Amino acid sequence: MLLVYAVPNGLAWSRLAISVSKRLGPAVKRNRIRRRLRETFRREKANLPKGLDLVCVAREGMSRRDADIATSLQRLTARLAARFAREAAERRLPDMDS
Repeated sequence: MLLVYAVPNGLAWSRLAISVSKRLGPAVKRNRIRRRLRETFRREKANLPKGLDLVCVAREGMSRRDADIATSLQRLTARLAARFAREAAERRLPDMDS
């Protein structure tokens, strides 16, 4: 399982931070997970939304296939980017209640 947190960074590119708990195994396994996430981000950077700071948290049961990791990363970041766009649009609209 992969969790992704994001915040707009005001830049023309996205940045990545990775968190892997010691509960996932010894250092060798945790470093392998970090390398795979970093490589997936590098390969998929063109397909991901721009202008976000992403924090990826690896959880127990995370897929071992790079294609699954890429799909999860794309789906989750697209959902977060859509939410940020919706919130920005709501801030620009005048308040209709008053």
